[in-house]
Amino acid sequence: MRDLDKQPKAGRLAAAKGRRAAALLVAIGLLALLVPVIAMAAVSADPAFEVVFETRKFDTAGGSLNRYSVTDAGGYGYGVHLSYANSKLTVERRDAWGATTLATSLALPGGMALGQWYTLRLMLQGDQLTAEAYLGQVNPAEADPEVSVTASDSSYDRFTQLGVNGGRTFDTDRIRVFENGEVVIEEDFDDGDASDWVQFRSGQVDLWGDGASGYFLRKSGFNDPNGGILALPFVGALAVAPAEFDATLETQKVNTAGGAWNRYSFTDANGNGYGLVLDYGASKLRIERRDAWAATSLATSTDALDPLMDLG
Repeated sequence: MRDLDKQPKAGRLAAAKGRRAAALLVAIGLLALLVPVIAMAAVSADPAFEVVFETRKFDTAGGSLNRYSVTDAGGYGYGVHLSYANSKLTVERRDAWGATTLATSLALPGGMALGQWYTLRLMLQGDQLTAEAYLGQVNPAEADPEVSVTASDSSYDRFTQLGVNGGRTFDTDRIRVFENGEVVIEEDFDDGDASDWVQFRSGQVDLWGDGASGYFLRKSGFNDPNGGILALPFVGALAVAPAEFDATLETQKVNTAGGAWNRYSFTDANGNGYGLVLDYGASKLRIERRDAWAATSLATSTDALDPLMDLG
C-alpha cells in the first residue's frame, strides 16, 4: 500500500477526490439498480378492490347512462357510469343511493356506438378511485384504455353488493370482481343461470342471449337506482364478514319521562347493524336490526324479568 503521507499535497487531494468519486459512482450505481425495483413494486401492487365488466346499449330511450355501483345495503359506496350522450366516463359517490360526481373523463376518441361492447374497470386503492373504459370485450391487463379518470375519496371502504342501476335498458357480461388481486366473482352467464341476481326496487334484470355474444344480463325497467343486485362474498377488510362479538354493559333508568326504553346499537357509520332494547314498560328484552338507523324487531323475550324492573 502506498504511503499517502509521503505524497505531495496535490497528490493526496487527488487521491481523496478519486476515492470520493468512486464511492459516489457506487452509490449512483446502487440507486440505479434499486429505482426500477421500487417502480416495479409500485406498478405491480394490486388494488384493494377491483371490478371489471362489459357493457353495451342498443338505444337511449329512457336514459343515456350505463350505470353501476358497489355499495352496502343502504346504498353507500361508489359508482361508475358511461354516458352515451357525451361519450364520457364518470366516477361518483353514492350516499343512500344519491349520486355525487367525483370526476369525469375526457370523451372517448371517436365517440360511442350503440350495439358496441365496452369494457369498464373500477379500482379502489386507499383513497384513490380509478375508472377506465376500453373498446370491445377485452382483458384490461392486456389492453390500453380509451379513457381513464381518477378521483380521491375515503368515505367508504366496505361493500356488500354490486348494482346494475339506471339508464333503462342495457346489457352486462363477463363480470370479474377482485379483492387484493384475488378473484372472488367471475360470471359470464354462459351457464344460462342468473339466479344470484335479485331485482332492486322497480328495476328488472333477466338472462338474455344471442348468437354473437352468448348469454348476458339485461337490465330494464326504471332509471337509477332501480335495477339488479348481486351479493358480494367478501371476507376481508372490504366486506362485512359474519361477525362474532360479545358486548357487556351496565344500564339503569331513573325515570321513564320521554320513553321507557334503554336502547343500544352496534352498527357501521351508516346505521346498518343490530340493536338491543331493555323495555322498562314491559320488563322485557328485545333484539332488533338497524337499517340506516331504522329499527326492525327480530325477537323479544317471552317472559318478563322476575322480579319486574325498578327505576334507579
